[in-house]
Amino acid sequence: MKHNWQHFIFSFIVQLLLPLMPIIVEKSITGNVSDQTYAISAAMYSISIGVTTKNLALLGASIFVAMAFSSIFGFIVSGNSPHISVANYSIATIIIFMGIHTIERYKRHVNKGELFIDFGGKDV
Repeated sequence: MKHNWQHFIFSFIVQLLLPLMPIIVEKSITGNVSDQTYAISAAMYSISIGVTTKNLALLGASIFVAMAFSSIFGFIVSGNSPHISVANYSIATIIIFMGIHTIERYKRHVNKGELFIDFGGKDV
């Protein structure tokens, strides 16, 4: 496998799949996922994508979305019931950010050959 693809696949796993662990673990253990977990996961997912992008518009959007879902999380934790489907909006947000960032990572690692992690100056 070409080194470019290795960097792309590794970045996909680390940046796009690992942040979903809270949702995966809660679903595995309890059988469902709470709105609290969906809200905080969407907030953390969007901001983690924002800080790793080179796209200023995506960074700005991720900050806004993270603040919105953090507010929703606080609203839920305070005992209020949101008037929206937190799960649906969270999943949609995660999928949108994942799609946009997958395209960016593909261009960076596969097309341009940018390293995801530089292990001592060697192309791993």
